Amino acid sequence: MWIDEQTRSQLHLEEILADFEPLTPYGKKERKNLKPFLPGEEERWLWMLNEQEKLQSVGRTFSEEFHKLERICKQFPDITSILELLSQSRTPALTDWFHLKRFLWLIQEWMELLSKHERLTSFLLSKEEIEIVNRLLWRLNPSPSLQPSFAVEDAYDERLKNARKRLRQLEVQKQKEREESIQQLESKYNIRPNRLGEWVIDRKAPVHRELEGESQITLIRETMYEKVYELSRPNLEQAQEDELKQQIEERVQLILQQLAHQFMPHLSEIQQIVEKLTHFDLLWARVRLATTWNGVKPEWDVDHFVLDQGVHPVVERYLHQKELSFTPIDLHIYQGVSVIIGPNMGGKTVAIKTVGMITALAQLGFFVPATRCRMPLFPWIATVIGDDQQVEKGLSSFGAEVIRLGTWLEKKKQQGLLLLDEIGRGTNPIEGASLSFAITDYLSRSQIWTLHVTHYQELMSLKHIQVFRVAGLPEEVYLYPIEKDPKAWISLLHQRMDYRLVPVKEQDQFPEQAISIAKMLGLHADIVKQAQQLVKSKRGEE
Repeated sequence: MWIDEQTRSQLHLEEILADFEPLTPYGKKERKNLKPFLPGEEERWLWMLNEQEKLQSVGRTFSEEFHKLERICKQFPDITSILELLSQSRTPALTDWFHLKRFLWLIQEWMELLSKHERLTSFLLSKEEIEIVNRLLWRLNPSPSLQPSFAVEDAYDERLKNARKRLRQLEVQKQKEREESIQQLESKYNIRPNRLGEWVIDRKAPVHRELEGESQITLIRETMYEKVYELSRPNLEQAQEDELKQQIEERVQLILQQLAHQFMPHLSEIQQIVEKLTHFDLLWARVRLATTWNGVKPEWDVDHFVLDQGVHPVVERYLHQKELSFTPIDLHIYQGVSVIIGPNMGGKTVAIKTVGMITALAQLGFFVPATRCRMPLFPWIATVIGDDQQVEKGLSSFGAEVIRLGTWLEKKKQQGLLLLDEIGRGTNPIEGASLSFAITDYLSRSQIWTLHVTHYQELMSLKHIQVFRVAGLPEEVYLYPIEKDPKAWISLLHQRMDYRLVPVKEQDQFPEQAISIAKMLGLHADIVKQAQQLVKSKRGEE
């Protein structure tokens, strides 16, 4: 599995993809089945990104024409079930042929707009496909003037034409005779039919008895208060009408069967055209979504993961609602373990979520929210983040964390991307630090790319790992007074915190800002003072 549901949820991937909106029914179906590009598919991945780049460039320059393309795409009917019927040698219904013709008509309009741009030639149909579309469109249009709608016209068949002509003549004659009969009845009995062509006669009316023997009308229903009549229809006349309708229906079905036989040899070409339309629709939907975060085309790099000014759109949107800003992330790592250290509320978890989200988006074929992104394709992406209580399994957060981590450690020979947040924090500090150290050391000797957020300074003694720290709060900030409103605390802390990730040099000390942050947030002065003394005491012991 490339990415499991827990990872998707923790990276907020579904919230981001909720705004991924293809326009055609085919694109909307495929949206639910987006597949990642995996190792070995780099060439296809880069090709698709380049195609997207062409669309993006032309779309920006010719926005009005692309709005027209969008309107066309929204009108495409879904002909999937129709093609399935034809593949089974079955004849589609009349309405199906209307949709099929509508599809071919819109394909021509779509092609006409795309063909105006030389950079979009890769999206165009081949000459053979264009000829097939044109030929089939005319099969559904026997009259000289091409129309977008479909009907089984008289031009399809002479016998159909004659049968319809006779039926129309019969209906005209029938209507004439009906009007004459109504006039005769009105003249004779002074009665007129209602809008349904029925005579509703009160049983107490004098004419009630007279109508019982009238041959021009037939009693169709009655109650204890009234009787309802309609014009009588001669059996011979009805038989002629039924026979003509039967003939017409048979000729229509024969014509539809002939059309089906004419379309069946071209099913594979029609399906290819649907696939090309779907490909365009999905790419253009990707472009539109990436435009919302000013996305950049990711590049392939088998040895490094480079991210400049990376942003998490969901977190950024949340902060914007709070009138706060997102600090873009810069990160350059290589295969192995990279550790991020820093104070509480320093944005470390957001950093690894941003890396995971951008990686997932890139492998799903999207431009990513950054100014630069170079990366390999990973066979899997996984997170072990936060409190994952599994009460139904009788597990604590620590137990759930260990079980989940163990699942991904079994893939140590695969170059997957593993994002860890505070491994070992769910148990006592000494054992937690030891476990975190051992896990990090183990991962540093595996094939996995690991990004590990931690508070345990013991990890800094490990060799062959990269270490980054959150720049944190400048020293002078701690001298500022802070309001007692919790919302004001968070806002001020966010404003003063430097969330940038800074590479740690060998001589750098492990950051200790938790007590200072607690002081800023209003913790009682006596508690802060005692905590500071204990830290100094422990340093002396060390």
